[in-house]
Amino acid sequence: HIDYLDLFKDIQQKGKAVRIWGSFEQLQVMHRELDPTKVIYNTGASSLDEAMKILNWFKKNT
Repeated sequence: HIDYLDLFKDIQQKGKAVRIWGSFEQLQVMHRELDPTKVIYNTGASSLDEAMKILNWFKKNT
């Protein structure tokens, strides 16, 4: 959750990966702030089209 962004940054600075959750919009913000090579993302989608939109955004921005 975006409220834990500072904690996630601290964990990553120690060389660990983090599992983050939230809405797609929240994940977009956190993706820009965190090392994407050390993140497992967890979100939901209401349709296959929405899921593909989310996946394509991450592919384009990683």
